[in-house]
Amino acid sequence: MVRVELPPPSLADNSGDADRLLRGVKRRIGSDRIRLPLPLLRSLPAKLRKWRYDVQALCFCMDGQWHLINLFGAQMSTIVTGMELNVNQEFMNRFSAAKFLPHTDMSRFPSVLNTLNLRDKARPKIE
Repeated sequence: MVRVELPPPSLADNSGDADRLLRGVKRRIGSDRIRLPLPLLRSLPAKLRKWRYDVQALCFCMDGQWHLINLFGAQMSTIVTGMELNVNQEFMNRFSAAKFLPHTDMSRFPSVLNTLNLRDKARPKIE
């Protein structure tokens, strides 16, 4: 969760809501690679006005690409107790593997080791 306090629209800065939000999130996370899904983009004006341009952005990073999942009012972060990560199955596969494989004695799982080795050999080499 990243808190972003946006300036409201003005004549001095007539940028759209999405542009101002992305600028604020980029400053907080330090990355230009942020995706904003269309359903969130459609609901953005109403949400920003409802919370007076003071929001919490729920973001996650996968493969160096940040994804802005949803917005909440700035005070909502005290209420959110968890987040479901299985919206993207590939993300969950990588998340589970990242927790499991580094802490595993691979000699006890020869079939997994063989599968990983075969997968690595099939990948094209980038030079």
